[in-house]
Amino acid sequence: MKYININNIYLSLLICFYASQLHAQVISPYITQVEYNTNVYYINSEPLSVFPNHVMVDTIGTVNSTNTPTIIVNLKDAKIDGYHRDTIGRRYFSFDTDLIFNGVSVLKSDIIRCSNSDCTTHFLFFDSLAESLNYLNIDAFTLDPENGDLIFSVSSYGLINGASIYPSDLFRYNSNGNFTLEFNTLGTLGSNRNIDAVSLLPNGYYLISLSDDGNYNNEFNYNDADILQFYPPNNSWSIAYTPLSWGNSFNQVDITSLMGFENDLIFKDGFD
Repeated sequence: MKYININNIYLSLLICFYASQLHAQVISPYITQVEYNTNVYYINSEPLSVFPNHVMVDTIGTVNSTNTPTIIVNLKDAKIDGYHRDTIGRRYFSFDTDLIFNGVSVLKSDIIRCSNSDCTTHFLFFDSLAESLNYLNIDAFTLDPENGDLIFSVSSYGLINGASIYPSDLFRYNSNGNFTLEFNTLGTLGSNRNIDAVSLLPNGYYLISLSDDGNYNNEFNYNDADILQFYPPNNSWSIAYTPLSWGNSFNQVDITSLMGFENDLIFKDGFD
C-alpha cells in the first residue's frame, strides 16, 4: 500500500498559496490610490456591495465605492468603459454602447464631462461624430497631466486620418484637433491585445490594464485584473498593482476603467 504524506501536500499547498499572494501583492511604491470599474457586480457581498457602474476607490488595499452619480450607476443598458477625474473633481466618462444620456445622444466613441456632482448636466468633451470616429468605441482614455491632451484606445481596428489604430495602440488628441500615434504596440504587446483601461501619471508612467490574461516576453505573467506599468523612455513593462481587497475571486475580473494617483499628484485639466 502506498502512503500519502499529508504534511508534504499541506506544504505544497502553502507554497502555492504564498506564491499566488506574492504575485497578487505587487505594489509600486509611487502609487497612492487607484480608481476603477470592473466587469462584474458584487451585490450583498463583503466588504461592500458593488452595483453596476460603481467606480471603486482603492487606497492600496482598502476598497470603497465612490459617490458615482446615481444617473450613471442606474444606467441599464450601458457600462462605463473609460473614466478620469481631474484636479478640481470633474469626472469624465465613456460608455460601451450608444445611449441617450440626460435626454441627448451619447455615442460609444464620445467622452462626456459631468457639469455638476450629480451629472444631471454634462458637456461633450470629445465629440467623435465631429471627428468622423463615431464608428469606433473608445474603451480607455486618460488626460496628459502636462498639457491636458486626450490619450485614448479603442476596442477594435480602425483608421484615424488614414493611419491604422489597433485595440493595443494609444492615440493622442490635442487641443488643436490633431491626432498622433502615442504608442504603437506592434512588436511589443502585439495587435491582438486590447488596452481597456489606462491612466498617465505625472511621473511619466502609464498604468494599463488589458482585457485578457497573458505573458510579457516570457518575463512575467499577468491577468486582466492586474494593473501594469509602462515607461516609454526605455519601453519597460512590469506589474504595478493587483487589487487584493476582495480576495482571489476578485483577481478573476476585468478592470475596465482606470484612474491612478501618485505622491504629490497634480493633474492638469483637459484642454483648459
